[in-house]
Amino acid sequence: MQSTIDDLGFDFDSHQEMELLRREPVSSIEMYFIYIDSNLSIEKIVCENEAVILLENGKHGIHKNRLLEFIQQKRFVNEKKYKLLNFFHFHVPLEHEQLNSFIKNTTLECPEFMKSPSYLSDLIIENSMPIFQDVNSLFFFLKAAEVKNFAKTAKSALKTDNGGPRITKKVKFLPVNP
Repeated sequence: MQSTIDDLGFDFDSHQEMELLRREPVSSIEMYFIYIDSNLSIEKIVCENEAVILLENGKHGIHKNRLLEFIQQKRFVNEKKYKLLNFFHFHVPLEHEQLNSFIKNTTLECPEFMKSPSYLSDLIIENSMPIFQDVNSLFFFLKAAEVKNFAKTAKSALKTDNGGPRITKKVKFLPVNP
């Protein structure tokens, strides 16, 4: 016997239960900052909640300047520098007509739910059913930046430490006899 959305016990005559299936603007979204060390192990996960705003284009989302601000603020943890490795947006934009096929889906493959948007443009967050709004999330993967030890740079032969006059050093090259 094939199950349908009606088999889940929703009474579609009930206005309250129908509201659970209507897509609404997302008011806030969870952001996960996942810090990865040089051995590709997860060091730390920080979770924050961010308000979703109405953008200039009339859609809901997060402004690109705010995304860049998050990346800049989260680059340093415990005096360690990290750089953004990747950024993902997990979002379930299903319509209530699609719930049956979603429930029957036995594989965990849902590539349309996980996207890698650009952080250099506004992040548009489409409306979502209230039952899925808690799982809509942003994931920022930050990898520990390599520490580069620079040797003390050689001083120019034309400069002096005491600020006195510059002296040009002359070098002669002599031919080598074979």
